[in-house]
Amino acid sequence: MATRGPLPQDLTRHCGDNAPLLRYRVTTKRALSRPAAPALLRALRRRLPALCFDTEAVETALHEAISNAAIHGNLGLTAAGNRSTSAIDTLASEIEDRLRRAALAQRLVTIEATARENCLLVTVSDEGRGFAAELTAAPDRSLAHGRGIMLMRKLSASVDYRDGGRTVCLSFPLYKIGVSR
Repeated sequence: MATRGPLPQDLTRHCGDNAPLLRYRVTTKRALSRPAAPALLRALRRRLPALCFDTEAVETALHEAISNAAIHGNLGLTAAGNRSTSAIDTLASEIEDRLRRAALAQRLVTIEATARENCLLVTVSDEGRGFAAELTAAPDRSLAHGRGIMLMRKLSASVDYRDGGRTVCLSFPLYKIGVSR
């Protein structure tokens, strides 16, 4: 089993105070055509061989954050107000339409991961207009929008928004491998 504990000194020294363990920039078009989260998790595992984290929680929350950054941030789309097939089809059509615009399709989503103390910090940033993060306080589960934010909150230790809503910061607990809880 694993338990919380300080990071090994060499990892702390390697990361420094602000140096990311991993930095990945992807265009909006690529972010929406190929899931980035699995590859990012493999890279994190290689960089954190003596530590573990809840892979499924990190992967799901990261996928939601990248999707939100690409669709709502870089493409500037608001979510459909309901879960009807026609509303979902309309959103899908709008995504395809906006991806045909080179200026929008080439906007970047930047993902950074940093390990500090007992925590994996992941930030996902977009080049969009941002949003009022205080409006995400209590997403309505019956609506199509807000579910990604709700999942990120459920799966991570904390969710914070910065840069006018253009960056989401997620934190996850890190555990040493082989140490009992």
